[in-house]
Amino acid sequence: MSAGVYHDRGSGKGSKVWKIEPDIAACGGAGVYDVFVTMPCQHTADLDDTANVTLTVVANGQTLTVAVDALRGDVIRRKLGTYRFSGAGGGAEYVSMSNTGTTGRLAAF
Repeated sequence: MSAGVYHDRGSGKGSKVWKIEPDIAACGGAGVYDVFVTMPCQHTADLDDTANVTLTVVANGQTLTVAVDALRGDVIRRKLGTYRFSGAGGGAEYVSMSNTGTTGRLAAF
């Protein structure tokens, strides 16, 4: 499932949140799913990109946070984990990323 491109352009720190609510019914219904985030391969310290990004996965009544090092080598796509989704809908299950605590540019697909 693709949600588009999100980029804070290095500004508005602490005020921007990217959030995607998966359509579990369209994915086959309630069950266990792998969750990934994709970050541009140009993430390097030389480009003033941020290193530490925290993502939140809310699924099946549980809230879990996952820290990602956005400068880690050539990693473009990161698996955040495997989670059980109930398919509750209505915004009850989602993955979010905020630019709170980041220092450089933040982008994800």
